[in-house]
Amino acid sequence: MTEQRPVPGTSRQAVAQPRNAQSDAASSRTRLSRRYGLSFLGEDGTLQETTLVAPALPAFEAAVSAFARGTIFRTVQGETAIEDLWPGDEIITEDGPRQLLWRGTTRMTADAPGQRPQMGRLVRVLPDDPDAAQHHTVLGPAARIFVRRAAAHRSDTAQGVLVPVTDLLDGVNIVEVAPPGPVEVFHLAFADHVLLRASGVVSESYHPGPLSKLDLGHDLRRQWLSMFPHLSDPAGFGPLRLPRLALAELNFGSVA
Repeated sequence: MTEQRPVPGTSRQAVAQPRNAQSDAASSRTRLSRRYGLSFLGEDGTLQETTLVAPALPAFEAAVSAFARGTIFRTVQGETAIEDLWPGDEIITEDGPRQLLWRGTTRMTADAPGQRPQMGRLVRVLPDDPDAAQHHTVLGPAARIFVRRAAAHRSDTAQGVLVPVTDLLDGVNIVEVAPPGPVEVFHLAFADHVLLRASGVVSESYHPGPLSKLDLGHDLRRQWLSMFPHLSDPAGFGPLRLPRLALAELNFGSVA
């Protein structure tokens, strides 16, 4: 749930600040905050959990809002709902089993005052996969879906891109819905950027993309990095598995 958090003002000094620092200071007085639940593997390999209250800004929210509670993933132990996945579990990705290192979560509602409109909407996806046609996947606003190039073989995940699910709304198979009440949303991170399949829909694990595009000043970037205690260096996210494009940049393909 989005919360209003008072932030102390800064001292009035006639000293020029970097543009990002000015932006951070000016917006901090009215900035909304959100509670983020973080689970991760510590340096000794043990499961650790913590809660962080941090700004309700896109860079922070995108790290925890790709999959709604109840989303099913395949693990080496069988199908498991995302809320029952924990760092250390072996998840079956499109490249085989991978150990989950980090899980982030927050709670979103449709009518929280002051929040970004995107954080009040989920997306229901009916997969093209006939074996999963009886199921649907509910994704969060930060999800991206794998879109295959038209000329690629169906099993070739190298020939495709990742597109924001909100760009693919069609009112039939991919539909925006408002949650009737508070709902938990999640994201998952691994040692590298991977493709994940949930009820026939191929999406991605968390990756921030180029850090230069996060639009965060120094203090906010440091706070954002604190969401990932399992990483000693932001370069630990590694390279992107596939390109990310907006729908407007595509003129080919089909949803996996």
